Parts: sequence; C-alpha cells; structure tokens
Amino acid sequence: GIVPGEGGAALVLARLDDALHAGDPVLALVRGTAVNNDGRSLSLLAPNPRTQREVITQAYGECGIDPEAVSYVEAHGTGTPVGDPVEAQSLGHAFPPRADGLPRLLGSAKANIGHLLNAAGMPGLVKTVLALQHRQVPPAPNATPPAPYLQRVAPGFEPVTEQREWRAPGPLTAGVNA
Repeated sequence: GIVPGEGGAALVLARLDDALHAGDPVLALVRGTAVNNDGRSLSLLAPNPRTQREVITQAYGECGIDPEAVSYVEAHGTGTPVGDPVEAQSLGHAFPPRADGLPRLLGSAKANIGHLLNAAGMPGLVKTVLALQHRQVPPAPNATPPAPYLQRVAPGFEPVTEQREWRAPGPLTAGVNA
C-alpha cells in the first residue's frame, strides 16, 4: 500500500540556448509536459484509466517524441492495488513493446522514499535526471516478483529490481508519469 513521505525537490530549468550560452551543464532536456484532472473515478484516490491514457498520449504527441524511443518510464507507482494496475494499463496502451525487443525499464522513486503527496512527481523527475547522467537505473526495492498483471496489461515493461545499465539504440529517452 501507500507509504507517505515528507520532502521536496527543486530543479533549475533554463531554455537550452540560454544554458549553452551561459556555459551551464545540461543534465537533461524536458521536451514537454501534459497535465489533466482525473475527473470522475471510483474514489478521490483512484485514478481514471481513460484520462490517464489520454494525458500520456497527449504529452508525447505535443512534444513530438515517438513512444517507441522511450526506453525508461519513471512511474507514479504508489503501491496501491487499484492505482498501480490502472497506471500499468495506461502505460501499456501508450507504449507498445519496443520494436528492438529490448525491455522498457520501469521504476518508481516512491518505493525508495514514499509518496510525497503534492510533490510526488519531483523525486521521480530528479531520479530520472540522475539516471540519465549516470546511464544507470537504480532498483526499486520490493518489486520482486513483478506484479502478475504487469505483462498482461503492459507487455514489454520490466521493473528494475537491481541496478541496471541503461542502454538504448539511440539517445536515452525517458518518461516521468506522475
């Protein structure tokens, strides 16, 4: 189930041209974002599967990233028996199995630090930036064995249960779902 955490995170964002001109280190590019509201769902804490699929598809469509290029997804991953299967199904809809046959890695910072409620997406974004920088994805504890529904609703996704080298045929590309 859900484990509340306390904390926050901050990132310094700059337009790429400005950062390069200033000589700032560029750790990652945020290509786009999308946000919506779940609207009507089973409860206040239960996600709406349709609107989750819509916002994921919207994010990739608006920023021009082909979901095929995404080799890692940092999931919201609350650890709840309702939310996680809905999120997995939404991710499976948005990301078909990769054509190169490699698994699409799946992680969630919440397994390490808990759910930071209103700041819930920030640790996942920071974790993803660090993973890009080091070309390594840290493990999510207690993710073994993977949930039995995962390969049924999100084929091709593989939870990261131990430190993994992050490889892809092109540039490393990630999604953060929060």
